Amino acid sequence: MARRDLHDCAQPLPGEDGTSTLANADAAAARRALTALTRLAADQDMTLTARSRGWLGDTADRTAGLLPGSWRSRIEVYAMPVWQQDLAECVWDAGDLIDAVRSKRVPFGSVLTDERGTELLVADKPGAADELLIGVLAPKGLNGPFADDPTAPPSLTVPADPVLAAQAITASLLPAYQHAVYDRQVQEVGNRLAHALSAQIARVLVRRSWPADDGTGIGAVILGQLDHAHHEALWDDFRSFLQHGPALLDHLEMVAEPIRPAVQTVLPALREALRHGRRVNSQWLDTVRRMRDADSTLAGTAYAQAAAQRTADARPALAAWLEHGPALVDLARLHPPAGARPAAPRALPPAAPADPPGKRRGTTS
Repeated sequence: MARRDLHDCAQPLPGEDGTSTLANADAAAARRALTALTRLAADQDMTLTARSRGWLGDTADRTAGLLPGSWRSRIEVYAMPVWQQDLAECVWDAGDLIDAVRSKRVPFGSVLTDERGTELLVADKPGAADELLIGVLAPKGLNGPFADDPTAPPSLTVPADPVLAAQAITASLLPAYQHAVYDRQVQEVGNRLAHALSAQIARVLVRRSWPADDGTGIGAVILGQLDHAHHEALWDDFRSFLQHGPALLDHLEMVAEPIRPAVQTVLPALREALRHGRRVNSQWLDTVRRMRDADSTLAGTAYAQAAAQRTADARPALAAWLEHGPALVDLARLHPPAGARPAAPRALPPAAPADPPGKRRGTTS
């Protein structure tokens, strides 16, 4: 059976997702196409599977249309097992979906995406004729790992019915996903803040115990290098607040009444730190882009000087973050979104020792 025999039976309609469909309005033409396809598959030592249930892509399209907000769907083909294994790093689950992706054959799936970038993976459940597996894909902007995370939004097993699938997603999966993202954001901001506060303490201790200048200038050079490394690490930690702080502040500002004192002091200070930090970050990105075109022999020195200037410009925002950040993390853990159980506050490092004369706690000079 030649390949052209299938082409002669009907014209396949290619889709953007890599799949093709054959129109079945003409029953006789569809029968000829299926017969030709079966013979061609046998010649290539391939197996065809026929099912009475609908195509996953159609089910996913209808499901997307029933979800709250604006959703679209696309089919992904994992024709080779290695492609399927790559998917395992992206599935945020500790249940049936990640187990199927790792240990069973999942030749294709449908990804549902909303306007905020939420991505859900829908796949036929291996070994089940009329069931779907639905879970979430790792969101952008959060640190992994995601597979086997015990706090992951649990994947669903639902009937292959768009109405029932949409109801389960809306009632269970999406709320669990929103709570899990919130918890990850709080965790990342808290971990980064704890690291920054510990680094501040260490920096104060190093400066206080640093030996006097011996006249060679070597000590000053080393101390300058240590300061540069500290500023780089501090800025990297602060970027977590720039990224996740808006969502946490928005949520806590809506809570308002139970945390009235914080609404009047802590949250406004952090909101201003966020605005200031974003402005400095935008300027910093412009500086980095300009330096990419600069003389490579000056790049190291120029970068260090620019980084020091960035830290100096951001000093008020950094100071407010270091001072009020612990309260933000505690409030975020005690007042999660509705329906989520409050997490017990975790202790942050103790306050840094008093700075030398002329310094304020939280400054980054």
